[in-house]
Amino acid sequence: VTAEDGVTTNTYTINFTIADPATDATLSDLQVDGTTISGFDPATLTYTMEFAYGTTDIPVVTATENDVNASVEITDATSLPGTTTVLVTAEDGVTTNTYTINFTIADPATDATLSDLQVDGTTVSGFSASTLSYNMELASGTTIVPTVTATASDVNADVNITNATALPGTTSVVVTAEDGTTTETYSVNFTVATSVFDLSFERSINLYPNPTSGIINISFDNVIDTKWQIEVFNSIGSLVYTEELSKIDKTIYKVDLGNFSRGMYFIKISTNTESCVKNIILK
Repeated sequence: VTAEDGVTTNTYTINFTIADPATDATLSDLQVDGTTISGFDPATLTYTMEFAYGTTDIPVVTATENDVNASVEITDATSLPGTTTVLVTAEDGVTTNTYTINFTIADPATDATLSDLQVDGTTVSGFSASTLSYNMELASGTTIVPTVTATASDVNADVNITNATALPGTTSVVVTAEDGTTTETYSVNFTVATSVFDLSFERSINLYPNPTSGIINISFDNVIDTKWQIEVFNSIGSLVYTEELSKIDKTIYKVDLGNFSRGMYFIKISTNTESCVKNIILK
């Protein structure tokens, strides 16, 4: 710069320099399948992620560098379990960091229990995952096997239902856990109630009172060759006589009421499969 007098001068100098290249080789974000990895920290270089048993698709890893002038190179795992690496090279071309994500696969589940067990759309009374056997009595005359449905506690478990072929009968539910080895078998045992008004059985039995001796003669059209029971109730419902026999091989059976000889009585005769109730008056 020259002053007005044409003699005085000053010279100003500007020195231009080039900054050293950056050495930042860290990431600002690390994502797996579009979600930042749990616990991500730029200073943490190693991570482990566990996937459900049976997973085969290799996760997609993306990374964002802190310094836009740094470079990122991702090497994907070739299979599962496996490892994906992210190499970050700083602007200086020398400084690097390698982030590592180890992908593991969980062991198969061993849960072979049910969360629900239903018969004709209603949960079985008293159902519990740890209870394997249930008894259900159906109405007298039922001939159609109920529909059993079951829900596994683990969605990856397999449920196989084998229906009863007739009534009475048993429907079984086999649950196989995800591991393919662990199993549990639930059973629903169906029985059919015996009507006390089974007419065919009732008509084969006749009662003949003998009031002077307090004896009731029971006449059977056919011999009963199975376990059976006789119960006698008075008019107010009190049990005054009971007997259980393995079989009866004669067609007339005597019931001795002794002192309970006068009045109305109700006689219930039962076998394993049927029963009937008759009334009689001893005068």
